[in-house]
Amino acid sequence: MLLADSWHALRPHTTAEGHRVQIRRVSPADLAAELAPVLAEVAA
Repeated sequence: MLLADSWHALRPHTTAEGHRVQIRRVSPADLAAELAPVLAEVAA
């Protein structure tokens, strides 16, 4: 997701308290590696 300051990756995970989403800043150079698994899942 593109926010005002840069690209960010959303990563769902589960903890003892329940479902959570981690938001992490991603550099433009690493964006393709972050999107590849999502695009592969959509294309399948």
